[in-house]
Amino acid sequence: MNNQQSHVFIAMSGGVDSSVCALLLQQQGFQISGITMQVSKEMPVNPDAEKICSLLGIPHHLLDVSGDFSELVISNLKKEYALGRTPNPCIVCNRHIKFGLLLETAKKMGADFIATGHYAGIQKTSHGYTIARGSDNLKDQSYFLYGIPSCHLPFIKFPLAGMEKKEVRRLAEENHLPVFNSSDSQGICFLANSDYKSFLAAETEKPFNPGPVKLVSGEIIGRHKGIHCYTIGQRKGLGIGWKEPLYVEKIDTESNTVFVAPAGSRGSDEISFTVMNLFFPEKYISGLNGISMKYRHVCRELEVRECFFSGKICRVVLKNPAVHIPAGQSAVLYNKNFVLGGGIII
Repeated sequence: MNNQQSHVFIAMSGGVDSSVCALLLQQQGFQISGITMQVSKEMPVNPDAEKICSLLGIPHHLLDVSGDFSELVISNLKKEYALGRTPNPCIVCNRHIKFGLLLETAKKMGADFIATGHYAGIQKTSHGYTIARGSDNLKDQSYFLYGIPSCHLPFIKFPLAGMEKKEVRRLAEENHLPVFNSSDSQGICFLANSDYKSFLAAETEKPFNPGPVKLVSGEIIGRHKGIHCYTIGQRKGLGIGWKEPLYVEKIDTESNTVFVAPAGSRGSDEISFTVMNLFFPEKYISGLNGISMKYRHVCRELEVRECFFSGKICRVVLKNPAVHIPAGQSAVLYNKNFVLGGGIII
């Protein structure tokens, strides 16, 4: 099937990345349509998405996924925070909504592929398809995409994989797309004001009440505002005057207590996570050298000494002790530019 026979549905947010994604695929000769997801009734859809489609002369569709988003993403967010964990809703959304429900819907509407403006790549290997890092190290979004099942990757396109952000903006300006200088999204897509703490406090059945802040020795040194305001490893914004810097070591949901420790405390050299998705067999990963791990989108990558798999659990032994890593975040394993897989830290 050549490009002119292939129909690509592009996830249009109204930002510069998805707009240039549409432009590039149109220039490559694909038949394209734009599709915008409405993930929340509270958050209005960006009108620029439809405007860009009109400028490019392509159809624009609106897909209301707010019900599924609430059931799959918001419910998980509330559950995890209630357990004292720190989830990443973007990873859940990518797996179940954007590259799950949206892909399925687009296929039913006649799409051969879907495309997004993510800075990441797709690579075919002897073991199947995997996610690869984007060329722009500052914008690389491979971390957020590790949960996409390998079988979905042949139907996905990331046109910005080999581009840098400045090049994307330049292309948008040269082609008279009015969003060329639009600011990068920094907020939470399903909240109008990005105040997730107030959102959680209002939406969770069991209220988040203030409680004690204790040293790991048991001494009470302050009060917290509610456990949803804190995460393991947090150092700033604790609101506690103390003789030395502190970080959050543990959150006990049963006693509604936040435990803190001196910031110089030694971290652990072992991390365990519940496997969500792997692009390579367990034996292959266990036998590899040169594995690194990320536990946040932006963080220092940790060198891995060994990986052990047992059922759905992976235990990672690090070459050096890590800072204290919050449960609920995602551990993503890399080998050079390839994503090996990952899961939820326990």
